[in-house]
Amino acid sequence: MFFNIWIIDSGASDHITPHLNLLSSVQKLSNPGFITMPNGKQSSIEHVGTVQLSPTLVLTNVLHVLDFEFNLLSVSKLCSQIDGQMIFTSSECILQGPTLQAVVLGRAGAGLYHVQHTTTGDTTSRSLVMQSESQHVFGQNFHFSELES
Repeated sequence: MFFNIWIIDSGASDHITPHLNLLSSVQKLSNPGFITMPNGKQSSIEHVGTVQLSPTLVLTNVLHVLDFEFNLLSVSKLCSQIDGQMIFTSSECILQGPTLQAVVLGRAGAGLYHVQHTTTGDTTSRSLVMQSESQHVFGQNFHFSELES
């Protein structure tokens, strides 16, 4: 499902989605704001809400911009939200929380880093427990469980 793909963007100032159905706690803006899109065009921000990426990761203040084509996860907004940092390798994007334990948030592909979802059967799990290249599983929440082998 394309609407469920999130691009991890170190240059984005806000989390953005064109898909109103992904938002919860939606607030319609009485005076819509505007963003300048990568092509220079201005587009209106119609709504603001939250998006649940996993059982333990919620993006807050996500902007609904109907003209936008992708879901963007803002690195700076997420790092501020969890008081953490992102580490980019050639193949992974690792989210490190305040306890210094980490989860693999995304994988590199086609020049971009995408939030990685695991798939079980026909159902996509939104858990952020990922298999890293070193074959360890990292904790899934921001209390971060112990590293397992």
